[in-house]
Amino acid sequence: MIRVATDDDLADVLRLYQELRPHDPTLPEDLAIERWAQIIADPNTQIVVAEIDGVLAATCALSINRSIANGARPFGIIEHVITASAYRRRGLSRQVLEFALSLAWQKDCYKVMLLSGEQLTAAHSVYESVGFKSGVEKGFVIKPPPVALSAHHRLLPTSVGTNFADFSDLITPRGATHAHYHRRSFSSQSRRLTQ
Repeated sequence: MIRVATDDDLADVLRLYQELRPHDPTLPEDLAIERWAQIIADPNTQIVVAEIDGVLAATCALSINRSIANGARPFGIIEHVITASAYRRRGLSRQVLEFALSLAWQKDCYKVMLLSGEQLTAAHSVYESVGFKSGVEKGFVIKPPPVALSAHHRLLPTSVGTNFADFSDLITPRGATHAHYHRRSFSSQSRRLTQ
């Protein structure tokens, strides 16, 4: 059965992700539960799974991204496509991808993108079998540098509503504090939007 994941699927999806990304750090249980609840509650994120005899055998993740381009139609991104090794060669990756694509089309996405490792040629043929084409657009990836965070990096805002007064010791290139600079740029943007 192909379906959208539920609260009860966390352990099985983590097991699949461990097979997909064996070098990822193990998540603390409370963090895994918290993030999984956020993912399941998010209407713009769908984790699609293939269940066989009560076991999750394959999965992929679909994220819907809102846009004001292309007539304000959203676009989709599919990631983390994996079929457990014991269940390969049954067409399960293809099935979860087709299901995810049907969800994206129901949400009126104008396109769906998928990134894959250059060397995964067997996976590429699966992606092409459901309609993905290479060479249409060129994808680029950047990852954060492997540097320990300094004290001020840990203070940077992680959500809307952060009090920029906490950044008074940080200096912008103009010599103003980040707090002053951000307040000024946010308020000038607000004035432009309301005029």
